[in-house]
Amino acid sequence: LRQLGGGAGGGAGGGAGVTVSVARTRTETVTPAPFSAVCRSTGAILPVTDGFAPYEDLRVTFSLVGFQPMPRSPRIHVPGGLYHAILRGNHREAIFHCPDDYQAFETILVAYLERYEARLHAYCWMPNHVHLAVQVGRAPLGRLMQAVASNYARRKQRSVPTTGHLFERRYRAKLVAADAYLLALVRYIHRNPVRAGLVGDPGEYSWSSHRAYLGHGRPWWLSTEMTFALLGSRTSPPIDAYRRFMAEEPDVEEIRVVRCVAEPRKPTRPPPERLPGITEPRRM
Repeated sequence: LRQLGGGAGGGAGGGAGVTVSVARTRTETVTPAPFSAVCRSTGAILPVTDGFAPYEDLRVTFSLVGFQPMPRSPRIHVPGGLYHAILRGNHREAIFHCPDDYQAFETILVAYLERYEARLHAYCWMPNHVHLAVQVGRAPLGRLMQAVASNYARRKQRSVPTTGHLFERRYRAKLVAADAYLLALVRYIHRNPVRAGLVGDPGEYSWSSHRAYLGHGRPWWLSTEMTFALLGSRTSPPIDAYRRFMAEEPDVEEIRVVRCVAEPRKPTRPPPERLPGITEPRRM
């Protein structure tokens, strides 16, 4: 037990205390073995025979005094809500390597848009991340995003021998007021390749819904009606009104409202306590 407590304390920086609770349980499956530890979600299992009846084990759970794990921020689910959602490659690495990858992602996305009764108003597939303006139904956005990410990742890992996660730990999402900021969100998403320096004009990028808004082959699963209705031009066709809107430069406030930024990372452990009389070694 002292070895376990020391290891746990050392892993936390050596300054935190350790609370250890011990409970004996009877089992017929534990084989007597030398002192060892098998980590489980509930703690550590230490098969022992000294001091207790044979075939008993100690279930040892421990917690660091003063250490509270930081929970993730809860997702906000608004049925019918409009979200700016982003999936980014792990370590910002590419998630698309050829046209077949883009098309496979679209096929998977469309299947789950139908399943969860969601509507896609705009999209942009960048080499290492994707942007979506998606309006959810009764199901939370998380179900859609997790299903799309996991299915595409499995497909990608079958074609490219790799290990680890394809996407970052969580998708990002921001709830946006549809009536006030849908147009701003569509413009932000369609101008993403220009901001990234991939093209000089949104129309030059193949993997976004900008060309569909210009009338160049709109897929059936893309909803453009609400965007065109918000443009509200009665003197010219909606495509012309959209083209003029895209030519305007967005202001700073518009970008701030629709931009989806990563949540700041929260500390996972308290800082180590400094012992009196001990100083850090001087860096050479």
